[in-house]
Amino acid sequence: MYFRNTQPGFLPWLLTAEKAALLIQALQNLAMALTYLIEGELQVDFENGETLYRFYAPEKELWLNRAEKLRRPDVRSRLQVTDEVLIARLKKQKKTTARLEIDAPYLPLPVQEEKDARPFFAAHGTVYEPHQRPGSCAGNAGFER
Repeated sequence: MYFRNTQPGFLPWLLTAEKAALLIQALQNLAMALTYLIEGELQVDFENGETLYRFYAPEKELWLNRAEKLRRPDVRSRLQVTDEVLIARLKKQKKTTARLEIDAPYLPLPVQEEKDARPFFAAHGTVYEPHQRPGSCAGNAGFER
């Protein structure tokens, strides 16, 4: 069994010492939480949307377990433009009410710029006006990590 560090936009990679220590702590806490569940000290109704939470309570200086309704994260994808030249050019443009859509998928081939560097998946951005005919676009931009 082995573990890899996953990060959006990057190829799964080797664990750093810091990530390995965090994984060891997580697995130890999982074993302790499951012990409570197996020994019947805690009841969790998984079929009705409950999950097992284990958390550290600093005021009590203890790790605690409890059953709780599963919290669903609010996941929203946001494109961050970091090209300062592009941002400056966009700010100089005349304001418009045009509606543009952006698509920025990761390309399926990893890029490794240096021999020992972690490979990443480059993203390719396309900006288009939705009312134009299919295949036409307002512009393309290459995005990295």
